[in-house]
Amino acid sequence: MEIKFQLFHLYNKKVLSHGAFRLYRLFLDLEAAQAQPHPIKATRGLLGGFTGLSENSLKAAIAELLDLGLVVIKSERPSLWQVNPPDKFNHEALARLIAQGTEPATTEPDSAQSDAK
Repeated sequence: MEIKFQLFHLYNKKVLSHGAFRLYRLFLDLEAAQAQPHPIKATRGLLGGFTGLSENSLKAAIAELLDLGLVVIKSERPSLWQVNPPDKFNHEALARLIAQGTEPATTEPDSAQSDAK
């Protein structure tokens, strides 16, 4: 049985990484604070400062959000961002991530064996 994507799935750590979730929540909060929706102007430096992510973590989080279609770049330079509505998300990629998260764990713990006698 395939699980259909719902917005609450974004809170699952297997769907969004920690950095991508922090960045997405920042974008959602900034968008909610606006009287009229328009693109959010923020450089990578500002985003890193607000989220506390390193440059590499920030790049990975941005790439993850763009791949999943959660946010869109609205300018040539990555400084204008817009949060996509849920109907424009990449539902195939999100469904794959959700399906991976529901599989039961099949690994068995290794036993502690010592070579020293």
